Amino acid sequence: MKIYVQKGQNVQQNNTKKYVFLSLAAIFLISAGVWFKFAGRTAIYDLRNSADATREGLKSAEDEQREQREAIDKAGNAANRSAESIKDSQRTATEIKRLERSDAEVITDGQRILQEVRNGSRTQDKS
Repeated sequence: MKIYVQKGQNVQQNNTKKYVFLSLAAIFLISAGVWFKFAGRTAIYDLRNSADATREGLKSAEDEQREQREAIDKAGNAANRSAESIKDSQRTATEIKRLERSDAEVITDGQRILQEVRNGSRTQDKS
């Protein structure tokens, strides 16, 4: 008989464990339903609003970064154009110096020729 009594007690203990587990599961489900009905929706909307704000912030930061990249590219292009302008100015200055030398040489040659002509006409006058 001991065997039958022990089996009955085990069955009774198992049934008690099942009832306790089912009761806890039911309490949890009811609590989750009540939370969702009263507080959960607000929390979900708050999370959605927070996610939307974060998404907008990221989009704004991306747009600003794109604008800054374009400004940097424009500044780089302007710097390149300035460097080219400086090189062109240096070449022009070198060319002007070369032309000034040739002008000076032309003037010097002209003065020398005039001097020779004057000297030649003086020698012709003396003869």
